[in-house]
Amino acid sequence: MKIIDMPRGTGKTFQLAILSEKLNIPIIVWDDTLTHLLQRQYPQAHFISYSKYRKMHNKPDKILIDEFPHMLQEVFSNSEIIAATYSSEEHYSEKMKDYSALLVNMRNVR
Repeated sequence: MKIIDMPRGTGKTFQLAILSEKLNIPIIVWDDTLTHLLQRQYPQAHFISYSKYRKMHNKPDKILIDEFPHMLQEVFSNSEIIAATYSSEEHYSEKMKDYSALLVNMRNVR
């Protein structure tokens, strides 16, 4: 898993939209309102609200998640998240390294 840690308003969702379009991978966002807003802004990308994703019988093999810390807090809304971990880049599979490189290279696409 690659986490893009950048300040608000610096193009994180734009980068995910490009990945969604290029790799045909849906982006999970928190609610339906945001799903519709982003779908209008990035019509070639595919957005799914978290509630619809949870109800899907055939979930996609791969997903992108927008605003992961916010979503994580909403999923565990009854508890304050004190800490979370993830594996560092040297533990990624080769395929995930390719996705990470694609993220970096996609900044110059549009």
